[in-house]
Amino acid sequence: MGSAILMTAATCPWIARKMAVAPSAQGTGYNHALCIWCLRRARQEQAYALVLHTAEFMTAACKLYDGLGFRRRPSHDLMASDVLGFGPRMVDQKIMAYALPIGEAG
Repeated sequence: MGSAILMTAATCPWIARKMAVAPSAQGTGYNHALCIWCLRRARQEQAYALVLHTAEFMTAACKLYDGLGFRRRPSHDLMASDVLGFGPRMVDQKIMAYALPIGEAG
């Protein structure tokens, strides 16, 4: 129903990448459960923070992250064109950064 890739290095926080829930499972609590699992795993590995990016138009995800205590990190925001390298004729999207210090995670 859902998946996530967690990445880490000794000098950086854990990073949740490609966290996704199947469209048929959206709105059922799977994404919340997946986030909690990621937080528990990061805490178990003694990470000091969990960070992630999400697209500005993914309002349900943004609301979930806000509700879990993630804080916006606008200085780490990206534009999709910077990451994906698509041409100027395509509509660009803001990719918003979030971080949650593990000591503050619920």
